[in-house]
Amino acid sequence: MSRRLRGTQPPAPVRLDDELLALHEDEPELLALADAVATTQRASDWRHRRRLPAVAAVAAAIAVAAAVAVALTEDSSAGVVDDARRALEEGSVLHAVVSTPLPNDVIVDVARGTTAPSRAETLAWFDSANGRVRVAGRRNGEIVSVGDTPTTQAARFLLAYQDALATGRIEEVSEARRSFSIRVDGVAGVVELGADDLPESFTPLGEPSIRFARFAVTETVPAVSAPPVTAPASGSIVGKETTTVAAATRRAGFRPLAPQELAGLPLQQLLLERLATADRRGATAGSGVAALYSYGTRFVAVRQSRSPAPAYGFVRGLTAGGNPVPRSPRIDVRRQGAEALGQFRVGAVYLAIRASDEALVVTAARELQP
Repeated sequence: MSRRLRGTQPPAPVRLDDELLALHEDEPELLALADAVATTQRASDWRHRRRLPAVAAVAAAIAVAAAVAVALTEDSSAGVVDDARRALEEGSVLHAVVSTPLPNDVIVDVARGTTAPSRAETLAWFDSANGRVRVAGRRNGEIVSVGDTPTTQAARFLLAYQDALATGRIEEVSEARRSFSIRVDGVAGVVELGADDLPESFTPLGEPSIRFARFAVTETVPAVSAPPVTAPASGSIVGKETTTVAAATRRAGFRPLAPQELAGLPLQQLLLERLATADRRGATAGSGVAALYSYGTRFVAVRQSRSPAPAYGFVRGLTAGGNPVPRSPRIDVRRQGAEALGQFRVGAVYLAIRASDEALVVTAARELQP
């Protein structure tokens, strides 16, 4: 073989020095990267006759690997946080919706035969430009309460999230999970971002995770309002007497729904009931009609009044579960132990059907449809 060819042969493989291996034995990823860097350097430099000593080359490779590892870590940490900051630049108002199903409360459409769980939603807005907060409670699509203080966990999170990104109070950044931790003004936990770089969930320390049904950045806080609370909070049945449909119509001011048979059960009694209600203005008197059906252990009690009477299970004009009273053919059904309570409106009359089981409530409501 010629001198020229002998002089241009690749050098023998360079092994990582034992001392350097011992120094970095707890960093296997760094050593692997260093080995790759050293191999690359050897492949590109073997034609140069003047080479670094093997140990110096390996040390340089480890230094390069460490720098690359640090750079990658810094880039990944900054990436997810920078993405979150950029997503907030679309407007000054942060908006979050948290939706929770109510398992003991369902909405039944007796005309269509469909059943859906009732849902309680918390809506929160935070306008970072002026510090304005708006919180609303929504049940089954209808606003039932509105406030201007961060009383809900979602509202407190909005304030803390914006503050954490603005001040850099971010910890435990994970590019793989698209998450980071915040700790601001008593709000501490892990934020996970969705595909739009906005929060998808927030897990407070030691508490269940909050998943956002919606998280958006907008320009304004919408004008939302809830109906005024005028209905009394408590009431009772203070007297009753047997009546007829004609007599009940005259005295109660509406014609009661009281067929001779309902849900396969015979009518046992038709009662005119005297109702007492109380609120901060004092006590008031009213009247309602009760149609009682039963056979053996199965029963249905249909109570009707011109207002959402607390004596019939309505609370401040809402159902027993705190939902807006649905209009026929929809009915709010709430399980109460072995029994069930259904509440709805037919025209100007409020009905409450209590029965020995949920199926009887639904059947009775369907048969009472006008």
